[in-house]
Amino acid sequence: MDEIITVTVYLDSDYRCHAEPTEGLTPYATEFFVGCEDLIPRYRIVPYGKSWTRADGVVFYGEMIAPI
Repeated sequence: MDEIITVTVYLDSDYRCHAEPTEGLTPYATEFFVGCEDLIPRYRIVPYGKSWTRADGVVFYGEMIAPI
């Protein structure tokens, strides 16, 4: 069986991705950034079971991975 490779990103309260752990950030493992870790700060991830509301009131439900 093949091993699943993931990258751990760190999410802030607005679900923006960070490459390094910092106090207050939540770790989140994903396959999405494998091989392209340099893109991490350009993305937002809303995890399964969570939602994020954009400034215009549109609600997005997880799992959602999108460029900022």
